[in-house]
Amino acid sequence: MIRPAAAGMGWAIAGVMLVAQDPQAPLFRGGTNIVRVDATVVDRNGNPVSSLTADDFEIREDGVPQTISSFKFRWTPRLRVESGSGAT
Repeated sequence: MIRPAAAGMGWAIAGVMLVAQDPQAPLFRGGTNIVRVDATVVDRNGNPVSSLTADDFEIREDGVPQTISSFKFRWTPRLRVESGSGAT
């Protein structure tokens, strides 16, 4: 004799298998195109300009202005080599 719990479990597994094989199940495809653009802006003395915002920049693709969706100032120390220091 089959126990009711085991029979119910069998039907549940069969139902899951049928749903998994349903060719009419909706399919979602998504994507995004994000291009990272780095810019270095320095003043006359070579110091980074940290007061700029996204509104100070314009990005174009094939002449068409693009939306700047993310903008951050990132300070990166630079290695300065003095001319005549003997470095090669």
